[in-house]
This record gives sequence, C-alpha cells and structure tokens, in this order.
Amino acid sequence: MLAPLTDFGDPSHARWKDAEHYRMALQNTLSVVDTLSHHSLAAGLESLITTGVRVGLVVPGTFGRARRWLWIDGRLTDRRYGGTRNDLLVRSSLPGTERLDGQRNVVRGYDVGVDVSATVLDAHKNRVGAPENTGALQLGPRWAAQTGRRTGFGATVSTESGSAGTSQSHLFGYRLELAVSTGGFWRPRHLWRIASLGLLGTQAFIRRADTLALVGGGTRASVTGRVLLAVPGEHTPAPGLAPDAVRRTAPRVRVLAPARAKEIALGTGDAHAAGRARSPFGDLPHTTVSVAAHRELISAAEELMREASGGSWHFAEPGALAHEALVRPFEAPYLSGQSDLSSAPAGTRITGLFGKGPYMDRLGALLHRVQVLNPRVVSVPVRMETDPSPGTS
Repeated sequence: MLAPLTDFGDPSHARWKDAEHYRMALQNTLSVVDTLSHHSLAAGLESLITTGVRVGLVVPGTFGRARRWLWIDGRLTDRRYGGTRNDLLVRSSLPGTERLDGQRNVVRGYDVGVDVSATVLDAHKNRVGAPENTGALQLGPRWAAQTGRRTGFGATVSTESGSAGTSQSHLFGYRLELAVSTGGFWRPRHLWRIASLGLLGTQAFIRRADTLALVGGGTRASVTGRVLLAVPGEHTPAPGLAPDAVRRTAPRVRVLAPARAKEIALGTGDAHAAGRARSPFGDLPHTTVSVAAHRELISAAEELMREASGGSWHFAEPGALAHEALVRPFEAPYLSGQSDLSSAPAGTRITGLFGKGPYMDRLGALLHRVQVLNPRVVSVPVRMETDPSPGTS
C-alpha cells in the first residue's frame, strides 16, 4: 500500500505483483508525501487542528479493492509569546468559486459502403517459380460523414475577500502534536459485481475495517514539533474585551415538515421563512476574516445524510466518493471561502452527491445556511485594509 520513494526505481521488481500494484502504491505514497510536505501543512494548519486531514489510499486486489484512509489530527498546546515584528504585515484572503456553467455536445456520424473482392490464382508457375497469373478484383464505393455541435452555457462566479493588517504582528509559538489513525472498507471489483448481476455490489458485501491508531492515541506516542504563528495586531483583543472561552453545546436538531424540506432543497420556497432571522449587520458592508470549523458540524452533516439516505454506505462510509464530497465543504478553507454564500438567505447547496448502486443509484443534495446571532465586540475600532474582488467568466 505504501513504500519508501527509493523502492519505486524498478517497476519490474519482484516486490510488485503487477503494473497496477506499482502504480497504486506510487500514487498512495505521493499522496501522503504531498499532504505532509511543509507547504501543505503550513497552508492546511487550520484544517489539521480543527477537523483533521484525511488522505485517501487504494489497495488493489484480484477479487476486491480496498479503500483505506489515513486520518491526521493535530493539536496545539504550550503557547509561548515570542514578541512582535514591526516589519511583518499579515494578509489573509478568502477565495471562493461557484460554477454555474455547463456544456452540451452532440455528434452524428454516417458511414455507407459496399465492398466486393475476388482473387484468381494460376497454379502453373513460370521459370522463376511465380504463378503465371494472379489477379484481384475489388469494387466498393465508400462514403462517411460526421457532424457535431457543441454548446456552452452558464458562467463561473468567483469572489475573493482579502484583509491586511496595518500595524505590527505578534508572534506566538505552539507545540504541535500529530496523531494518525487508519480505517476504510473493502468491496468486490467491478468485473465480479457485473458477473453476479449486481448482487456483490449491494451494501451487504461491503466489509468495513476497524479504525486503528498508528501514531498517538492510547499508548502510542504522538509526533511533536513547534510552529510559529504571526497574529496581526488588529486581531488581538483589547483589555477588558477578550471573549470568554468557547462553550461547546450539543447540536439542536429541528425536524421540518416534508413540504418545507422539499422547498428548501429545491430552492422554491421563501428563504426568510421558518423563523430565519435577519442579518444583524443589515445592509452595512462588512468583511469576513475567517470562519471556524468544528467536527460537530461534520458529524451533524454525516448523521443527517445517513438518516436521509436510509443508512446508505455511499454517504455513511468514510472514503466513499459521495461521503468525501459531502464533508469537504465543511472544512476550514471551504467554510471561509463560501461564507458569503452560506450566510445569504438562500444558503449554498452541496450537489453532486452521487452513489452508483447495482440496482438503484443514490443522488443527494445538502443545503448549508449560516446565521450570525448575538455578535459581540472584541476590540476597539482598528484600521484594516480590505480588498473584495468579485469576478465572472
């Protein structure tokens, strides 16, 4: 499943069963290396310490194929103040893209032909040993034509909200602890699922693997290191205005009437209905600096789709394509980048949740809406540079 990069020099080595085994192992190893690289960890630190980072792995086999995952979780402790830097200005950016485009392609081909062939071979040979008479007759006009039409429609909308500090930055050092666990599932390969008329593709033949702690957790030691973070001076709470510690509460579940749930899913109802409060900012311009991610939000989305799909493994099993597409928008970068859409009255819809089944396909859609309630001032008025950049194509 994984191997050191030095072992991938010779694809014909006895270690590799076949070309597919070599390719899958190389792909898995490069995925882990890319995820644990310096730039990936630096850019994804927020996701690492909030929801964790999952790396998908594929294990080939003759009868079945296993999809495994590595869950990398981080925790910051032992905060130390490292002073200030007057020459370091921190800028944050929240890019987001919403694709509304599509394409339709129609191709028509025509091929007409008649082919007649006759060959006569003389058994008598000449002085050089070749037949006296050879002949061939071929008659057949051929004609072919092809026409095509391609139509593109819709647009791609993007926005990027940037903010930059104008004063010094405060430096904080943290101890970073990493824990790694693994899990996954196994299912028969596509050929055997077809041979069994789809029976082997049902949920009863999905074999789940137990979650195993590889690093950290229980008696296994965690991998530790130090990170240095720069915090803009404008983001440092003023004395007396510091917010209290975050209090986690249990999620509140509200069951909607089927008609109302259908309106929300299809976007046909009133966006302000069902007691949705207006934004506390009204029509005043404001800039979102970041949106915090929590595992409780991902767990709530997983539980919702598990119940809505009747426990289908496509939405409930980590590593399944539909499940990964479901949880990805609730990671820190996506929550921040899509905050302008999710906080709107209509919210943002997570579509493309498709699970291919042997007898029945699963198609899901999830609506994500954010409300800001009871805002609290945590600093005195400060000067910041903002740069909203909408675009379309």
